[in-house]
Amino acid sequence: VGTKITLPAVQYQEISHTVVKGENLWRIAQVVCGNGYLWPKIAADNQIKNPRIIEPGWKLTIRCK
Repeated sequence: VGTKITLPAVQYQEISHTVVKGENLWRIAQVVCGNGYLWPKIAADNQIKNPRIIEPGWKLTIRCK
């Protein structure tokens, strides 16, 4: 009790990704982040209203953590 610990700052690396034909957010999250379950975060971070519909050419900013 009373011991103070200092944790390192968490750094988020932003990755830019251009959507290509046939991709979906699950697959992008799986390939870029190694975790398909991060697709809702990618949708929210990029303000995608309907995550089932993404278009080729869209530029996404991805933060995996």
